Amino acid sequence: PAPVASPALSHFTEQLTVPQRIDVTAGGTAKLAMRNGKHAFHADLRPTPTLGYGLPGSTSSDVYGGPTIEARKGTPATVSVANGLGAHPLAAAMDHTFMGMTSTDETAPRGVIHLHGAHSEPSQDGLPQDTIASGQSTTYRYLNDQDAAGLWYHDHSWGMTRLQVTAGLAGQYWLRDA
Repeated sequence: PAPVASPALSHFTEQLTVPQRIDVTAGGTAKLAMRNGKHAFHADLRPTPTLGYGLPGSTSSDVYGGPTIEARKGTPATVSVANGLGAHPLAAAMDHTFMGMTSTDETAPRGVIHLHGAHSEPSQDGLPQDTIASGQSTTYRYLNDQDAAGLWYHDHSWGMTRLQVTAGLAGQYWLRDA
């Protein structure tokens, strides 16, 4: 496509969005829903179609990124995620020659959560081929058996990681200790 000129925008006019917080420091389950939405990155720009991890039942259309999950070292926790994704906002950028791409990724994208930097059992690691089809769900179990760290969770779908994360499928996971 032909280059598009960026509009002149005033700097530092927007407050950064503070993600919702899910506390699993005492154990329990963080429930997430992968879904489509829109986000206004600047007051002078139209909202951009995005993806994100919302809370189940949330009706907000402003979706980008995900909640911050706060866990405690030595206290196992789970993350349950439902794939409610519809048409991908970056479908035009999909390269179907990449290994792992499917014919439905443009209209009903797969998803998976990988907790980046975590000690995870292979079955809980969100490997690129362990995707969740649109309309399906899964639960990951994290032992939280490592030193405190600022980790992040993100989509890791084979052939689509770059598009999914750019569109908004990423969030923070804070592993705290005493």
